[in-house]
Amino acid sequence: MTSYAVRMFVSLQYTYPKDNADWSRDMRGEPLLSSVPLSGWIMMCTQRDQGNATDLYSTLQKVCAGMNMEIDKPQL
Repeated sequence: MTSYAVRMFVSLQYTYPKDNADWSRDMRGEPLLSSVPLSGWIMMCTQRDQGNATDLYSTLQKVCAGMNMEIDKPQL
């Protein structure tokens, strides 16, 4: 079975078997090489789903922080 190497970030490189290229676990919590701040954005939802939208934003904040990506609060 052949495998291939994936370079992630400046100093990290992983090798994966060709039939299982799930590299998402290795990416989790690693900072990005570069990122653009997410600012001035709008999140549209129904009034009924406003709680879900707030939960989504909270999750995005946690994920973005782990990647050294800035995210501003959206307009709802």
